[in-house]
Amino acid sequence: MASIISSSTNYSVYALPLYYLLGILPHGVAIIIASGGNPGKWDNRNPRAAGLKANLTKRLGPAKFARYERAESAHYNTLESFPLLATAVILANLAHLPTEQLNTFVAGNFILRSVYLVAYISTSSQLPTVLRTLIWYIQIGWILRITWQAAAFFA
Repeated sequence: MASIISSSTNYSVYALPLYYLLGILPHGVAIIIASGGNPGKWDNRNPRAAGLKANLTKRLGPAKFARYERAESAHYNTLESFPLLATAVILANLAHLPTEQLNTFVAGNFILRSVYLVAYISTSSQLPTVLRTLIWYIQIGWILRITWQAAAFFA
């Protein structure tokens, strides 16, 4: 069985909805944290209400609330990077970059982002955040590199 990376099938466009779903996952983690492990207790009528964080701070305590905030931040960060990734994938396909390169790119980005999310949500001390930031720079740098390679096709 051939690997995904060396396949002649271009999986890069399929990676976009998967990456978006990966970005939603931390929000689900945040809801589980905020609801005490019972998502059915999460009040979804106004999830961005002004008083929500104040109420959660009181109810969860500092450590759980900090984890809730990290999960939400990981969610927002992933959704913020999604347009950049989508642009890179679209331009790379328009530029007819090699399928193997595109598959390696999207698989690598998915892995890097997954490790980044785990590191973001689970890290509560300062030193390990350096690794998380390094992962972010590698991923964003790779996206910019692919975009630059695609841009050469249009020049």
